[in-house]
This record gives sequence, C-alpha cells and structure tokens, in this order.
Amino acid sequence: MIVPTRRRTPQHTVAVDDELWQTARRIAELRRERVSDVLRAALMRYVARHKHLLQED
Repeated sequence: MIVPTRRRTPQHTVAVDDELWQTARRIAELRRERVSDVLRAALMRYVARHKHLLQED
C-alpha cells in the first residue's frame, strides 16, 4: 500500500481491536480500498444520520 508523504487532512488516532483492524484491512485490500476511506465513509454516514442533534442546541 502506498502512503502519501503529504497529508491533505489531519491525522487522528483511534483505538481498534487488533482482530477487527486486521479483518477490515484484509477486506479493504480485497476490495481495493483503504481502511481510512472506509472509516471516513462510515463517519460521514454517522454524522449525516445524527446531525439533527446539533441543530437542537
């Protein structure tokens, strides 16, 4: 996997169980995806689903 030398977005750290991470990584590799892209898409769905909670403030 090629890792870019310059990041366009800030890097964040999350704690993930090793078995879950390795399984996700293998699946992403088979699908020719990057785990970071999978996580980003999941976070976008999460925010879209729950963004209304922020509008109630």
